[in-house]
Amino acid sequence: ANAAPADSYLQSAHDYEKARDLKSAEIQLRNALEAEPANGTICVELAKVYLAMGNPNAAQAELYAAHTRGVHDDVIAPLMAQAMLGIGQYGDLLKNVPAGNRPAKIESIVRMYRGLAFLGLNETANAVQMLTDAERLDPNSIEPKIAHARLLMTQKKPDDAAAEINSALAKSPHNSAALEMRGILYQMHGQLDQALKQFSAAIAADPRNVRA
Repeated sequence: ANAAPADSYLQSAHDYEKARDLKSAEIQLRNALEAEPANGTICVELAKVYLAMGNPNAAQAELYAAHTRGVHDDVIAPLMAQAMLGIGQYGDLLKNVPAGNRPAKIESIVRMYRGLAFLGLNETANAVQMLTDAERLDPNSIEPKIAHARLLMTQKKPDDAAAEINSALAKSPHNSAALEMRGILYQMHGQLDQALKQFSAAIAADPRNVRA
């Protein structure tokens, strides 16, 4: 009797997300937003779905909408950084999503994306600082380790990169991005059969991993 207008749509969207049917999840979230147009949390949910679909432009638009609806920076900042990195807006990311004093896990994600933005601008020293901070703030997180491995590869330090990837895979053996990176490392060493196995495993873990 006390259900909010969007509740049934949100439940359906979450069910579709679990089934990896992101297009149907998007439709249900659009229905939910129509039912509750002032609900910024629904905009955030849409942004997450768009990021999973590989559509950072649409995600960015939803995050701006969430901001105007009063959603807190702690929620928006890591997702906005991810979207801007996906679009290639490195300078805008660094300007509009600054490092701050957010909760450690959230700040770790923000600094990871800032580090990758610096890497995209060939500002290696700043990239090192941000990615080191990201790992320090959340030592158990997988994503900063993978990002740091990318940096180490650009610095021609494959052994150090391999150590980061091995650490990531020890915590999450089926992480698609980490498996992809291990494949690249095998490829760099001319071990092509092993590289193909890792790329195949990465695709099996996440069929949307286009690089793998």
